Amino acid sequence: MATWGLAAFQFFKVEKRLEPLVGFCGKVIVEPGHPEFVGADKLSSSTAELSAINWAMRWLHAKKYRHAIVFSDSQYAISMTLQKWCSGKYGLTMAQNSALVLNTRGAFDAVVADVSWVRGHNGNVGNELADALAQHAKQVVVDRRVKVGADKLKKWMQTQSLS
Repeated sequence: MATWGLAAFQFFKVEKRLEPLVGFCGKVIVEPGHPEFVGADKLSSSTAELSAINWAMRWLHAKKYRHAIVFSDSQYAISMTLQKWCSGKYGLTMAQNSALVLNTRGAFDAVVADVSWVRGHNGNVGNELADALAQHAKQVVVDRRVKVGADKLKKWMQTQSLS
């Protein structure tokens, strides 16, 4: 089973603080007829990372955010999202996930977003929370996205000493 998680925060420049807004998690869906299908053709950590970026962009668009920064600990997902599949070490894998890659890239048409890499499992609050959400998705038996509210995210941050 491949799962993904994402956490959205609002950044307050003056106070230099992050405020959690919402989190989502889910299972990678590979069935084209499924309403949550975003183009994944296999269950893997790569399709999970791309799915998380895809759902983040869809959420940003639905909430009418005009600009965002999307962080990921997956260099593969970032390379695919930024259309860097023609060269480098990820050049051969675009064909494996082409529908998901193109669908994710298309999600950027509605929102201006910078994509940035963060080191995984290194104490980055957003990344650690996204990983916790992905683990949470493994416990959930439904095959739909699960929304996690800001209050629950704050509690998770406190219990994990992430705040």
